[in-house]
Amino acid sequence: MMQSLASKTVHLLLFSCLLLLQSPIKAQDLNYGYCNSDFNYTSGSKYASNLNQTLTSLATNASLTGFYTTTVGEIPDQVYGLVQCNGDISKEDCQICAYASAIEITQQCPNKKEAAHFYDNCLVRYSDWSFFSTVTNSPLIHIVNVQGVSNPTLFNPQLGDLLENLLSHAASSTSKFSKGRTKYTDFKYIYGLMQCTRDLQENNCLRCLQEMISYIPSCCDGKQGVRLFSRSCYVRYEINSLFQSSPLPPVLLDRNSTTIPVLLDQNSTTIETTNSTNRNGNYTANDPFDVNLNKLMGSLFYKAPPTGFGISYVGKDPDRVYGLALCRGDVSSTDCKTCVVEASSEIRKRCPDNEGAIIWYDNCLLKYSNEEFFGKIDNRNRFYLYNINNVSDSTSFNAKVKELISGLSNEAYLSPLMFATGELELEESKKLYGLAQCTRDLSGIDCKKCLDGAISELPNCCDGKQGGRVVGGSCNFRYELYPFVNA
Repeated sequence: MMQSLASKTVHLLLFSCLLLLQSPIKAQDLNYGYCNSDFNYTSGSKYASNLNQTLTSLATNASLTGFYTTTVGEIPDQVYGLVQCNGDISKEDCQICAYASAIEITQQCPNKKEAAHFYDNCLVRYSDWSFFSTVTNSPLIHIVNVQGVSNPTLFNPQLGDLLENLLSHAASSTSKFSKGRTKYTDFKYIYGLMQCTRDLQENNCLRCLQEMISYIPSCCDGKQGVRLFSRSCYVRYEINSLFQSSPLPPVLLDRNSTTIPVLLDQNSTTIETTNSTNRNGNYTANDPFDVNLNKLMGSLFYKAPPTGFGISYVGKDPDRVYGLALCRGDVSSTDCKTCVVEASSEIRKRCPDNEGAIIWYDNCLLKYSNEEFFGKIDNRNRFYLYNINNVSDSTSFNAKVKELISGLSNEAYLSPLMFATGELELEESKKLYGLAQCTRDLSGIDCKKCLDGAISELPNCCDGKQGGRVVGGSCNFRYELYPFVNA
């Protein structure tokens, strides 16, 4: 299976699902970023460094209590940050949402000195000024269910009573959160939810929520549901229950791909391949396997970044789920964490309800299954990628590629990290750069077997091509005519 690789700046994303792809993104899933366009920062600046530390701190500490604030740096490069999760979600879901939002905020608001990002389950906010304990209700955003209720005269007073009760409870509680329901008809309820950020005093929380509620008649009169949110508070009501467990918030990459596997570059180029898989199982939302899978993802967040590798399993048969995360041996723990979080969200988005799946990025691999695969070579999930440009002397070049990758294979299987990089001199002052890596659940001998098998695919994959990769579920290698690993 051969696909073209035309850009040096490609961000690799491959994934393999065990069933046909379905879209798990529902129309009501909230993924909104607010960006203040007045002031920008420069990439690589002190402010950028402080912001990275701020977002890392927010994501790391969010699940401790569901709320966290921090300040990093000195004026004029000081960054103030806040994260808050909904008061009714688990620590695991809070952690996942916070990590995902910390990634998404920089994607939706690149180089902005002030921004906020909202998922249904959490808020992440930062700025170059101290906004703590200050009501910020501008902009006030509303999302309205276009369906109207059948009897607004009956609906509106009952909604008003519900919101009034939730208002006083949210403002006075330490969590600044309240939820409840009231009967609308014999067979229907109105469900409501409110929350302020916990840095607000009771009077400021009341003011924030009251301003939102006062807006409902002009924006949403007689509608079946609405969400109003700002950087300081949140109001929502629906005639459908809001209190069931929510799915993981997907890290939406704003790419319109529906094919598998997928190679994405900065221009959202998509390529298609086919892939055979060995499983046909699926699960349903909120069943034991789904709960175990959520816990597994949280476990991999913690285990993988410190060393670049983590394995875990959660639950008991028949709902046990096994998982593995591997980061490229030259990436930092911060970049590893970012990649694993993004991969875990994206794999759930692209492979919903599948009992086994695998996803690859340039910086990491993430895999899970209801079958134990630790220590076993995965030869079923393998893909080729190559640079469409050819070299002038393919015979000599192919020999150099095999020499380099074979040498790296010998280094990798003997290394504790099962990872090796290197370079080889070519004619005319050119160099060939390479990388080889195995997942660290393999023995050294099996790592060598896996890489040898991948190297044997070179003639089918990359004959005479200036760059190429063979990517598998247990090992991979890559070569290019330019440096692509971190120093």
